[in-house]
Amino acid sequence: MKSLNIKKIFLEQTIDENQHATILRDFETFLNFVAANNLEASGKNELLPLKSLRELNALLTKPFEIALQRPVQKSFANINGLFLLARASGLLILQKDDKTAEFAIDREALKIWQSLNPTERYFTLVETWIVRGSVELIGEHHQGMFNSPMYCLVRLFEDLTTKGSNVKENKFFQDSGFLLYGSHNIALAEMFGWLEIKHGAGEKGKSWIIEQIKYTDFGAASVALLQDNFKTLDFDWKNAAVIADAEFDENAFNLLQSTFQPYFPNWRNIYRLPMTETKDGIFVFKVSLDKKIWRRMAISANDVLDDLHDAIQDAFEFDNDHLYEFSFRNRFGMTQRVVHPICEEEFSTDEFKIENLPLRIGEKMEYVFDFGDNWQFTVELEEIQPQNPKFKKAKILEKHGESPEQYPSWEDYDE
Repeated sequence: MKSLNIKKIFLEQTIDENQHATILRDFETFLNFVAANNLEASGKNELLPLKSLRELNALLTKPFEIALQRPVQKSFANINGLFLLARASGLLILQKDDKTAEFAIDREALKIWQSLNPTERYFTLVETWIVRGSVELIGEHHQGMFNSPMYCLVRLFEDLTTKGSNVKENKFFQDSGFLLYGSHNIALAEMFGWLEIKHGAGEKGKSWIIEQIKYTDFGAASVALLQDNFKTLDFDWKNAAVIADAEFDENAFNLLQSTFQPYFPNWRNIYRLPMTETKDGIFVFKVSLDKKIWRRMAISANDVLDDLHDAIQDAFEFDNDHLYEFSFRNRFGMTQRVVHPICEEEFSTDEFKIENLPLRIGEKMEYVFDFGDNWQFTVELEEIQPQNPKFKKAKILEKHGESPEQYPSWEDYDE
């Protein structure tokens, strides 16, 4: 990229709802659309329902022209990007019961969000995207550098410098661009005012058509400053380290404030999510191997996941002699793993209390025991009973089906 006077570029930039960048308007439109509609989560990745996509797209500042008969969320890169921001910010949550999972706006988080000025909202969304924008939130599972928005942006900006802005004639971009850079990253960069894109007319059987892309001075300055900031955090985007490995409060969106605030002093207040409420009482779980083999058990909120592991082992008459882990989706929709203490990872089952599980009634987590034989159990939270001082230890409430043999013979295994 060309040599930049970052300070001069930033001083010329105004951050408000009426600026050239559309992100604040479009994000507000997205939140209002979710709040006004009953949107059930679709598919195993829990995305927006297909029937809502065209309507939401038409409400955005720059609607996409999609010539597909049955477009999915990924087809609308603008919606996909906004969905990622809403989930990663904690504003968009899933409310589940026995039959449905419905999207909603976290009211307490929304109050905090609405208290911020435009500059604070803008850069909170930048941090949400750059620091927390895992593609897992939009149903993709890229590994390493391709899960890093920062890597994708730097690569895109470098390629635009060397290969030019006429992507219609750029075979590399047409063949691999959306996959390499992430179509949602490209759409977000346009909404943030970092890219200028000439959209092509919709072609039958295709989704987003781009004829030309060029980066703005503001975009180039922002990416350059972010690169320098990542270096100070010992984050090397080329090695695709996960920035979340740096120590930071997951409820406070202030990791980039010291970087941008010298140029944008209006970023005074930070967006901080309310703490998740712990749930006191007796948790009742249904632990299943399949439809015919399951156990219902109760355990105190004050116990830890290691205690639940021991109770499951007893309930299924297994020898407690292997490693294990629990996994569930946290408040942001990201998969969180809590592992055997010997694994020495961030979340350990001998420290993680039952009361801190982000599960609502009817929600499930997975328990995997013995990474060789890979026994997979579904653990569903059925209810939370009032605390009882006489309740001292996890207990089995109900049994269905015979426990399987933990180490079957080869003949049994073949059968």
